[in-house]
Amino acid sequence: MKERLILTLSIVMLAVAGVAQNYSTMIHHGSDTWRLHQCYNIIEASDGSVIVGENLYDEDLWDVGKYLYKLDSEAQVTDSVFTFTNTVNSVHPVLRDPFNDDNNIITSFYEENGNNYFSRVCFNDNLEITEVSEKQIEIPGLWNSYGQKNYLVNGDHDIVVHGSDTDSTEMFFVFGLDGETKYVSEPVRRTDRWLPNQSLFTISDTPRRYGMLKHTSNCNEFVEVFDDRFQRLGEHVIPKINGYQTYGGLYFQAVGVDDGCFLVTSEMFKVSPNGIMLHARMIIKFNSDFEVTATHTIESGEEDMISYRNIAVTDDGRVYFVWLKAESGIKRSIVVDCLDTDLNLEWERVCHTEPNADCFGMQTLSNGGLAICGQGYTNIFAVNEVKDFFVVIFDDEGWSVNENCNAVPFLCYPNPASNTLHVDISPDVADQVSEISLFDISGRLVKAQQSGFGSIDISGLAPGMYVMKVALDGGKVFEEKIVKK
Repeated sequence: MKERLILTLSIVMLAVAGVAQNYSTMIHHGSDTWRLHQCYNIIEASDGSVIVGENLYDEDLWDVGKYLYKLDSEAQVTDSVFTFTNTVNSVHPVLRDPFNDDNNIITSFYEENGNNYFSRVCFNDNLEITEVSEKQIEIPGLWNSYGQKNYLVNGDHDIVVHGSDTDSTEMFFVFGLDGETKYVSEPVRRTDRWLPNQSLFTISDTPRRYGMLKHTSNCNEFVEVFDDRFQRLGEHVIPKINGYQTYGGLYFQAVGVDDGCFLVTSEMFKVSPNGIMLHARMIIKFNSDFEVTATHTIESGEEDMISYRNIAVTDDGRVYFVWLKAESGIKRSIVVDCLDTDLNLEWERVCHTEPNADCFGMQTLSNGGLAICGQGYTNIFAVNEVKDFFVVIFDDEGWSVNENCNAVPFLCYPNPASNTLHVDISPDVADQVSEISLFDISGRLVKAQQSGFGSIDISGLAPGMYVMKVALDGGKVFEEKIVKK
């Protein structure tokens, strides 16, 4: 169990959309017969490092265990360990024990001989395994807990898990961090509008109220409310917002932000007067009376979407929202929006571009930053064909923690743009910028400005491609292609 494995990892430095990102690309670990399965788990260790977990398949597509990787503040892998505790399956968050700074816990549901069990593995910040759960806790009738959004840690630091059996009933389980079963709810008959993809969250701690974001057969979303013993108290349909309505699916999520208030993320659509389908990605904030108090909307193309894991909230209420922008071919860029408590945009970063990429894990950091992990598929329709996975770490200003000085130190958005092009310049060089200029494809200067570098008015330019040059004191010049719509 404590056997250490030394791995060779490809550490890749990318400059995507003007921002250098540092992440580890991990391909085919352990042996030629093991395949990367999924990367959902990411936490911050007590020493400020980031720990991520990666699940592996064997050649018969059975789960065989999990690698744990430790990354330093520059997203460089410093240590790794392999754990092989039965079959790792279904819900398996990695948690920090709030009562012990040097104790991290893998919790896992796994299936064995047709029965389902709950187990845990403890390890310290040096990835040394300190305890393995010997008691297998059987969960009768639970056949599928539907993945990574159906668990939470409540205000008592207990693990709450939702599952459903084959008789159209759902149940809730409460486990202590010590692995013991603390409570199992009575079976609750599912609503006839219920479909599998849902998100469990805490609405309030006093009194304790849980919410379950679900969607109906006609794709409308609603929040079902439960008390502390998981008795159903009612439900609230997500309303239309500015003419947009929800259409459910795998990529919606909900999270509580303070007592009684919560956020819902959703794919939205509406039909314009001329019959064109318009798409949007949206965060909706509700108060304790289930009234909409704020929204953040990204109006974008049909091929864009919110990521699988798409929202995280810091202790001071800052909101991180992750969505996927379609690029050429099968590539997708992962975009991170940072919002204040009223869902006003503070900054936006494009952080990774990968074939069929998606974000599956998010963790806010003690310094106010964010760490995300995810994976890219060789074939997005074959989940066993995972190509690699990545980790990106931001500081609270949205810049990667190990900025590559040779990368373009600014971000242009939106791109393409119609009227105004915003220019977000790295704080490291912001006071060194002397001029920003635009050139057409023939090399002719069409616009230049020596101040007010935060935005450029391009409304008077003809549609087409241009090159923006940012000149620094001392003669260094950075270039970025932009498109005028």
